Amino acid sequence: MAHLNFGTALWKLGRLESAAASCQKALEIKPEYPEARITSGNVLLDLGQYIDALASFRKALEIEPDCVDAHINLGVALIFCGQLVDAVASFRRAIQIKPDSEESYVNLGSVLKDLGQLDESLVSTYRALELKPDLAAAHSNLLFIHNYRDDCSTDQRLAEAKRFGEMVAGQARASAGWQVR
Repeated sequence: MAHLNFGTALWKLGRLESAAASCQKALEIKPEYPEARITSGNVLLDLGQYIDALASFRKALEIEPDCVDAHINLGVALIFCGQLVDAVASFRRAIQIKPDSEESYVNLGSVLKDLGQLDESLVSTYRALELKPDLAAAHSNLLFIHNYRDDCSTDQRLAEAKRFGEMVAGQARASAGWQVR
């Protein structure tokens, strides 16, 4: 699907209006294509059009109810709309479908953290790290959670902060050779 591929490329280049138009053309040609709905929704999220993004992800789920990416992206859109409890449900559904989705676990942990459910957030965050030990967002959640729990010592907090700093520095060095044109 050329329009979708072009829209995805434009989206990655940050040309959001053009990406949205290309995704719309793809949907005009094939309206029941869940990947086009998901990409369109992501572009709409980046454009700040959260309600339209929600509709796009929900339509993708009508077409393909067990699409993990649609559930994850719907959860993210729900966060932007302030619907955190619904976002939790969306991430949990993604986990039911794909139990090894580190992205679902880290997003669930983040939302639970924001809801003040630190114990549950910690479980989800640790699961994300079991699946992908260098997941920066999970380490960031972990640092936040440890700062608000009484059962974590200063030494534990410091050790986790050092681990996070070393990991991020290593990732930055790995990408330092990239050239932006």
